[in-house]
Amino acid sequence: MPVDRNLFPNSLRTSGQHPPIDGKLRHFEEFPREITGPTPQQRVDYPEEWIHKWTEVEFEELLQTVEGFVASGTPLISISKNNFWLPTLESALQDIQDDILNGRGFIMFRGLPISRWGYLCPSGTCWLKISLV
Repeated sequence: MPVDRNLFPNSLRTSGQHPPIDGKLRHFEEFPREITGPTPQQRVDYPEEWIHKWTEVEFEELLQTVEGFVASGTPLISISKNNFWLPTLESALQDIQDDILNGRGFIMFRGLPISRWGYLCPSGTCWLKISLV
């Protein structure tokens, strides 16, 4: 079945896998021996800061948005700010996105109803929403 390209506000979000660019390949010995900058971390540096526990208000907003998105029948790959809007979570998600991209590089979400939502939220929706903020 052909994909309705109107569902993708910025066209398709991937161009697929490409062959390597030989001039960019490096042998292991050329890798840095130590990683420096804002991204290297030690567990002691972030005792519990890297865990985001969903509050009841956040959870309810996320729940309503996920269930509405699923009910719409829109393919997961076409998720966008226009069809997956989280007004009260947007600021927190922007902070999380900034921390992932410019800070420690990761976060752990706790308290999501994985058994209730199946694959949709943990493997796609949260990651995609953070990338859309």
